[in-house]
Amino acid sequence: MPNDYLHITSEINTLEALLADMPVGNVIERMSVTARLDTAKAALNSAPMQPNPKVRLTFRGKPVHGNHGISADFGSLAAGAFSDAYTAIAAGFTRGLSMRGPIPDQDKYPLVITNIARGSFGFEFELHAQQQPLFPEAERAHAAMRKIESLLHMSALGSDDEVAEVVEAVDQRAIKQVHKFLEVLVTHQAWCGLEYDGQTFQYTDYAQIKSSYDRLKDDNIHTQIQSFHGEFQGVLPTGRTFEFVQSDTKDVLRGKIHVDIIDPDALNREWLHKPATVQLTATYVGRGRPRYMLMSLTDVRTRDANA
Repeated sequence: MPNDYLHITSEINTLEALLADMPVGNVIERMSVTARLDTAKAALNSAPMQPNPKVRLTFRGKPVHGNHGISADFGSLAAGAFSDAYTAIAAGFTRGLSMRGPIPDQDKYPLVITNIARGSFGFEFELHAQQQPLFPEAERAHAAMRKIESLLHMSALGSDDEVAEVVEAVDQRAIKQVHKFLEVLVTHQAWCGLEYDGQTFQYTDYAQIKSSYDRLKDDNIHTQIQSFHGEFQGVLPTGRTFEFVQSDTKDVLRGKIHVDIIDPDALNREWLHKPATVQLTATYVGRGRPRYMLMSLTDVRTRDANA
């Protein structure tokens, strides 16, 4: 497997998160996870450093001249827009991005053109995030590129619910940057293919990328602030997820906790199984069902305080 180093790092991060969320009393289960964690760390220490991961982005359509070349103005615009989308997604994993101003930590996620990509015409990139043991930027860079592939793929072929599943895990500004990348292609009557980490997605024609572009428009992705009365039934602080049972309908809402909440475990300490009113940001894609996000701890209040 070409990216063994990153896959082992990802496994270690997952096991550590699982262990952090596991009750201390689950002795046997904790021993099993700890043993797997020790094995993974040993494998990481013996694994050679992998080369920087490669990304192949190819184009078809009006600006592309077969395998021979590509319009210079389109090529530079498309490469820049793709790089901006990747950087925004990676940076958004650790903090909420403001809608204006420079994207933070851009220097941590450099994307370098290293070659021409054939099969039509395009570019080969390398991810140059740090790849030292357990260095978080490496995994975020890897996750960001996989997320771009998922956004392109699902917005073209997935249901509204499948698109929402991807969109909810990506910062709003980063979605806009992916949409800007698609806008460059649509404006120039081009479409693209993306290959990374064994995954390949290729738009079939201009109509398909135009559909993808339309589905990621602002007017197809709606957010609303909604209030609910009930109780938190469970919070996984490392996984940043929660379950909230509504007091009137007994329906269970499942959602995610925004990265700006530094201490998600505060929900367990202060609010678990206690009557509360919570304000959640609901994200809808097309006619799909909502995905919920808790944006701030100030959005949780005692029921009496909101009555």
